[in-house]
Amino acid sequence: QAQLQLQLVADSMPIVVTRCSRDLKYIWVNKHCADWLGRPVDDIVGRPIAKVLGEEAFKQLQHRFEQVLRGKQVNFEQQIDYLGLGPRWVHAHYTPTFDASGVPDGWVAVVMDITPRKTAEDSLRQSEVRKSAILQASLDAIISIDHHGLIMEWNPAAERTFGWSRDEAMGKDLATLIIPERLREK
Repeated sequence: QAQLQLQLVADSMPIVVTRCSRDLKYIWVNKHCADWLGRPVDDIVGRPIAKVLGEEAFKQLQHRFEQVLRGKQVNFEQQIDYLGLGPRWVHAHYTPTFDASGVPDGWVAVVMDITPRKTAEDSLRQSEVRKSAILQASLDAIISIDHHGLIMEWNPAAERTFGWSRDEAMGKDLATLIIPERLREK
């Protein structure tokens, strides 16, 4: 009964959960793991990890397996080239399991595919680089402020136009830097 309940819980989770053995084979996998790998559960359980994930992925993960089999918890984010999936970014947590004498006999792996997040982060980084290049090259003064009127961006043309360096302007109130005191009330 407890085993069935555990299976139900693990199968309902949208992350990969597996149990692996010291001899580097799958003992158990949840439904999401099988779906993610595009294989039936029966085609994974009992098979060597290298055959299921592919030799390239196995090579990339082998040192992680060695760590967990020394009894250490292992957490990492890494891009892995999986057989049938190609390169995928994963966040993984491996917890060792122990036999009756206290020797590590395998591990439980919880793995989340974070490829969409990494792709979004990379796109944002590239966008920031483009934005920075545009700001630096612009002949027009470009100033960005937050909802309190504090300066968040100040490009080189703004430095030339208003006489304040970027370091001097950042975080300051826009009105105090560029609006003459007699006109600020208006």
